[in-house]
Amino acid sequence: MADGPVIQNAATRALARGTTLDSVIDLVRRVSPSTSAALVLFTYFNPIMRRGMEEFCRTVSEAGVSGLLVPDIPLEETDEIRAACNKFGLDLILLVTPTTPQVSVSVCVCIVCVCVCWSIE
Repeated sequence: MADGPVIQNAATRALARGTTLDSVIDLVRRVSPSTSAALVLFTYFNPIMRRGMEEFCRTVSEAGVSGLLVPDIPLEETDEIRAACNKFGLDLILLVTPTTPQVSVSVCVCIVCVCVCWSIE
């Protein structure tokens, strides 16, 4: 796992407590009507692929998710997931780091998804 210790520990605790994707979607479904905050789902690409991109995006959108943060999908492979997100009104959030090649940053900005700049100082 290439994640940092905080994400690794959170994932370990969640799995130990029986958390599943369906239980998270159900939680979003219950919480979203009572919040004005946009709910963003942090997930890896494998669960999306397993359900099918359109089915995944439809399900989470209907539950009340506003955006997806999928850190393990390379920019060059975002066309299909971006189309599914657009179809169901989801923002696809792409991460840009100090080590992201400039050409990728330019493409990310041109896509006009939601881009988050990660600053390490």
